[in-house]
Amino acid sequence: MLKYYLSPSGLSFFEYTRLCHEFTAFGWQLTWSWPSKFFDLDQKPNSDLSTQAVKAIGDAELFIAFLPGRFNTHFEIGLAYAWANEIVLAAPHIDYLNDYNAYVSHHVFLPGIVNFICEPLELPQKLKDYYLYLVAN
Repeated sequence: MLKYYLSPSGLSFFEYTRLCHEFTAFGWQLTWSWPSKFFDLDQKPNSDLSTQAVKAIGDAELFIAFLPGRFNTHFEIGLAYAWANEIVLAAPHIDYLNDYNAYVSHHVFLPGIVNFICEPLELPQKLKDYYLYLVAN
């Protein structure tokens, strides 16, 4: 069973829970679920949440994030890359993936990172097509 981590950055709580449900239906296991109260915050996560996120990223085989993300997204991506996790970055528009500006993480240009242009709720089908061998049904 593939273990995955879904970054909450750039997602509403509805999108986050729906994506987690759909990925779990693939037979994948979420390493940790962000609490709903985090999605209402416009501040950095506290140290307990950060510690749990770091552990969950380390436990994951697949890391998924949406750009442009928030202040912690670059850290999450860098950590996943350093730990050799498979990384998927998705964005609703090509500008987030091909122009180096305030919205684009330099991580999108690193080798081995898979990029998708799609809305959040379109990602499950893209992942199912790309990782067909990892989907249980």
